[in-house]
Amino acid sequence: MSEIPQAEMALRQRGQLLGRFVCLESSDVSEVAEKISWSRPHRIEPVSRRDSRLSRLSYVRLSETSIGSLTTNMTLRDRLGATDAAAIVIIGIGGTGEHSVGGASFPIDRRLAAVHSPGREANLNISGYFEALSISVSRTSVVRELEKCLGRAIHAPIEFEPTLDMGTMGGNAFRQAVFNICKSLDHPGVAFQTSLAVRHLERSLATLLVVSHRHNYTRLMHRASKAGPWQVQAAGEFIHANAARPLSLGDLASVAGVSSRTLQYSFHRHYGISPMDFLRDVRLTRVREDLMSADHETTVSQVATRWGFYHFGRFASAYRKRNGESPSDTLRRAKANIKT
Repeated sequence: MSEIPQAEMALRQRGQLLGRFVCLESSDVSEVAEKISWSRPHRIEPVSRRDSRLSRLSYVRLSETSIGSLTTNMTLRDRLGATDAAAIVIIGIGGTGEHSVGGASFPIDRRLAAVHSPGREANLNISGYFEALSISVSRTSVVRELEKCLGRAIHAPIEFEPTLDMGTMGGNAFRQAVFNICKSLDHPGVAFQTSLAVRHLERSLATLLVVSHRHNYTRLMHRASKAGPWQVQAAGEFIHANAARPLSLGDLASVAGVSSRTLQYSFHRHYGISPMDFLRDVRLTRVREDLMSADHETTVSQVATRWGFYHFGRFASAYRKRNGESPSDTLRRAKANIKT
């Protein structure tokens, strides 16, 4: 199979993530080059002006993150100018690209993602079929989350390692979070501007970058000590009071007045689970309360989405494990008890 049919198949048969947000579908290489400007100053250099193979570009901007999806078979060189605005992660979905930072070159494929630190220039070379997601996480949200996780201000710019291995626990978690956001955004019933599930996932991207990927503050992140019982209790009370908000690990560490590593260690000692699992359990309790007080118009998906659950299969499994029945059983019993 030639490269052109491979790209055509990706575009026309399997479809593309962020299909609701397609902003360009074109075989005009100049038009494609002009449109690629997700989050940094770009200088796109088409290798051949006669390149006329189909490309598709999608783009969506959230509150602190933007995500672009590109499927192309063109040969392009992309020079990403330096800016402090954002950290960028490019996740390969199909084909192979190459990025270079500071004179060193690295592949972009399904195994290795590219990570561009705020303030650093980088080059991206595409030759042949390439499909990827580009995630731009604002520098403000990255620094804020890092400072909350560390429990102190930072003064030197954050510098990420230029590649993220998708086979690691952190890489897989980041990829899964991005895919979950895209799937949620592609659902026609999701109002992504107000969806707690989407906002929660968006906040998790900054957390995963600073907690799971190596950078110049990683050694400080891994220092652990014990938090006092009152600090763990303060974080727990904050979760109960703010479960409807898109909380991050850094938010909870900031409330407790300790580093994220210390909070995780102390939560495991006191509760046997992580702070984010504690938050999930509180939200499962709120879901059950809402289902038990439902009216005739209430649906399980409405309540689950309201409390930040976006993967309904996992949600239903966790709910059944916690409550001994499915969420639909709870809702059915509640509706049967409504007086007509």
